[in-house]
Amino acid sequence: WVLANQENYPADPQKIDKILKDFKKINNFFLVSENPKKSFVYGFDDRAIKIKIDNLNFLIGKNGPSFNSTYIKLANSNKVYLVDGDLRRDFSIPDFRDLSILNINEEEIKKVELNFSGKKEIVLEKDGNEIKITKPKNKKDKDQKFLNNFFQHIVNLKASNILNSEEFDKKGLKRPILKVKIYLKNEQVKSFSLFKEDKKDGKRYYIKLEEGRYVFEIYDFVAEKFLSF
Repeated sequence: WVLANQENYPADPQKIDKILKDFKKINNFFLVSENPKKSFVYGFDDRAIKIKIDNLNFLIGKNGPSFNSTYIKLANSNKVYLVDGDLRRDFSIPDFRDLSILNINEEEIKKVELNFSGKKEIVLEKDGNEIKITKPKNKKDKDQKFLNNFFQHIVNLKASNILNSEEFDKKGLKRPILKVKIYLKNEQVKSFSLFKEDKKDGKRYYIKLEEGRYVFEIYDFVAEKFLSF
């Protein structure tokens, strides 16, 4: 799935699956009106949500007598139906973009390199079920629980917002504070850079993949996990 009105950016498959399942669950249709002059009474004005699935066009009006019911109608019909379910909630997803950054599994990771602007380098390697810090060799301040959580953190990286390369370039951020390389068991390498932007209202952090035209803004606490080394 892609978002055709957003440069074909990948859509979050879980969100798409959810609304399709919610759509299939629509049942118990009760005809409540065929009068076009009363459409606004049921929320078919600028409040309506317009849905098109394949060749089916329909509108979601306001909630019914209970919040677990909703008024709906086909786009080319005056017949208004009351159906079970809070369709306004189910279909009101503010952002359908897939906010996942790396899309890898923890089992795939073989080694991770963290390069802090040339000032220091940390290398983590998987040895069976154990994760070891192999560089610097004398670094012993992170226990196995921390390292396991760190690998899970990498796998679960999510963006808070997505910028295209043009939007990011306007920020004038040239030097990353961290470069990360993730070596996978299939010999692929995932690389990205972490940038920091100082603003009057706080800091902003961005992840830029080595390949790809999008840049991912991340929350402070997500960036701080990388900087905790």
